[in-house]
Amino acid sequence: VYRAPNASVLYNFQVTGATYGLTVSGGNLISVGVADTIYINTGISGSVSSSFASPGTSTKGLAALDGNLISCDETGDNISHHVGITSTISNTFVAPGGNPTGLTVIDGDLISCDRSLENIYRHDGISGSILETISSPSVEPMGLTYDGVNLISCDKTNNLIYVHDGFSSTILRSFTSPVTAPEGMAFDGENVIVNGNNNNVYVLGNSPL
Repeated sequence: VYRAPNASVLYNFQVTGATYGLTVSGGNLISVGVADTIYINTGISGSVSSSFASPGTSTKGLAALDGNLISCDETGDNISHHVGITSTISNTFVAPGGNPTGLTVIDGDLISCDRSLENIYRHDGISGSILETISSPSVEPMGLTYDGVNLISCDKTNNLIYVHDGFSSTILRSFTSPVTAPEGMAFDGENVIVNGNNNNVYVLGNSPL
């Protein structure tokens, strides 16, 4: 039985500078903060094992595919594909909107959102080519993640989290975020993780739809 994230909180913890994007790679939480530093944490915790400078001056969203980090720079309007979880960049391309803020991956395709245009985009692999565009339910879409079944998005302005029906604009469930102004989202294989502007990270519970 599919279990979607809900408003219950299993546990929470503080992380270093993580007011923006989150992702999980190799079982470790990866976060980025206002100083444009990307932090590799030990497991799903706030314990930093290493860090490096992000390629942008306003890095927001993070995602990972096959052990390689992907980041987006809102000010530079671009998306960077890293080599592993390092500062080395293999490819950079222009984001489809003017203010890219959230990233995730679905079946090998990058998913990005733009908080000004309020759109969510499905890319052709990890490239600037767009396969599909859907309208975001959010006034200010920021974080994205994928739980293996459905896209999950958050609205910074209205403090809401949305469970989409697959990759579509149809919403199966919405609920109030446990953190004010949610920005980053990730999925650790069991639970959705969300953070906001107070450097607290919340691991959410789930329940059948």
